[in-house]
Amino acid sequence: MDTGAMMENRLDEPAMALAKRFEEAGIPVSRTGNLLTAGRFEIRVGANLERETQRDSQWFIGLGIDVTLDGLPVSALRSGSIGVDATRAAAIQTAADEWSSVFGFSLIWALFPEAADFSSIAAGKYRLFESAIIIRGDAEIERFETVRGQLRSALRFLISEAFPHDPSDNWYGLYVLLISDNGENTSECRVNGHHWPELSAEVAKLSWPRQAKYTFKQFFLAVPAGGE
Repeated sequence: MDTGAMMENRLDEPAMALAKRFEEAGIPVSRTGNLLTAGRFEIRVGANLERETQRDSQWFIGLGIDVTLDGLPVSALRSGSIGVDATRAAAIQTAADEWSSVFGFSLIWALFPEAADFSSIAAGKYRLFESAIIIRGDAEIERFETVRGQLRSALRFLISEAFPHDPSDNWYGLYVLLISDNGENTSECRVNGHHWPELSAEVAKLSWPRQAKYTFKQFFLAVPAGGE
């Protein structure tokens, strides 16, 4: 394996983007390379460039991202992100910024729940910390308030039924993706990177905005209640 090539493919942009999210939340953070220190926590954001393509005037970048918390890998936050922009650097930054929006805020609220301006979602033996939502397409974000409530209810029910009733310290990452083409909905939902067909089926049946083409993304971090 070419160690030099691996080093070239490692990026600090996701760690930089996550540091900005901590600052936006009012939480002091310091960064050295891809290592963040916030309060008593050390968070390392490992990011590798897995794919890059230039087509016409656009760059397409694919990042693979994993997170360690106090030296321990957090499989719930192992993820990827895609960025598209006019330059390679801008596409990398776009991928990093979207990753920090989708995954970063959930981590921040789980570590520092007192900094959140909302209550976590109770789901059986777990607490859910939700990310911001990402909408790509021609639907206004205001149209999603009703369906977000339905999504929370679906998650509460399925987690109460399907997750361990005597949880360990494990965290679970739930990624919700919905693609709508004027009311024709396709959902792809995952837990810790694995397809969860029951959640995908429930999500596709929710009252999503119609007469629009869009992609909806949101992430939920499930933490055992009483022990973040």
